[in-house]
Amino acid sequence: MLYEPQLFIENGEGTAARLQLWNAFASLAGEPLPLTTGTFTVSFATAPDTATLGCRVSVAEPAGEVFAVLERFPFAEIAPVELSPGDLAALPPDFAEALLEGVLALVASLVPPGSDLGDARVAGLARAGAVPAGSEWLRLTIESASREPIAALVGLSRQWLLDYLARHTLPASRRAGPLAERVLLPADITLGSIALTRAELAALEPGDVTVLPERAAGSLTVRVGETAFEFSPVEGGYASSGPRPIDRPRPVRFRPETAAMSDTPEAEAPARSLDEIAVAVDFDLGRVDVPFATIASWTPGTVVALGAPATEPGVAVTIRVNGEAVGAGDLVRLDDRVGVRITRLLPL
Repeated sequence: MLYEPQLFIENGEGTAARLQLWNAFASLAGEPLPLTTGTFTVSFATAPDTATLGCRVSVAEPAGEVFAVLERFPFAEIAPVELSPGDLAALPPDFAEALLEGVLALVASLVPPGSDLGDARVAGLARAGAVPAGSEWLRLTIESASREPIAALVGLSRQWLLDYLARHTLPASRRAGPLAERVLLPADITLGSIALTRAELAALEPGDVTVLPERAAGSLTVRVGETAFEFSPVEGGYASSGPRPIDRPRPVRFRPETAAMSDTPEAEAPARSLDEIAVAVDFDLGRVDVPFATIASWTPGTVVALGAPATEPGVAVTIRVNGEAVGAGDLVRLDDRVGVRITRLLPL
């Protein structure tokens, strides 16, 4: 599914975490999740016809409303009548709402405790056309060997969905399709990164020693693009911290002037040369190609069998800028710190 986060997630504090929440949720779409009896599946769906009858459901935590359209349900479990979801539109509204309250109560009893559905209430009947434009539509399915399947379409705002996901721990996706196994991404085992201006980088010469930031003893950092995974030694391998965005120097954006020219003098911006622009310089011990499916499995707490790289003095280090190798060096120890003695660096 193509997703443009700038359209649906407000920028600000916590934006990166909310993007990770969305990615974790999207990775589970269509994957059956185990329940006490049976399985629960969430998948993306298209919006129903605007005339389709459904109901508004009020949820307490996080506060808000979602819209539900029942597609399949074993009505015999809650009422001694022969009904199908399509019959609800022909019933008196009060009777239809009472039946939907029973539907909601049964669904809440099937999903795991702590799902916040216990406080959900039917807030009235409505047509699908009343759902705000731009809402997300999901299909929820509950299957069990002991009862007929339950299926419903749910329309909700993406912001509410992210608020809901933030309150719950999502299980790790166990799905690894053939494409995910074939797509290989370069992963660098890195000693660390420092920010240097272009002038500082150009001034470095063979023999110079760069001191790297401190790190926990025995830990490993693996960089995949602009995402880092921290691994701590545990019994049986290394425990993953999960993905985190790498804090890089932000480029200065050039904005072409669109306003009409004015004779009013403005305060002159301080002069700045290209030599003052900071770049991120990475110092890596090695690079391997890792299947996307493997990287996706490095969720927080996952124990991974990684081979510890050699970190004794003299080990070769690759120096990279923007992912490209620009030099080489040797690892050195400075008391309890790690550094790199530069042996070769491309001219700028």
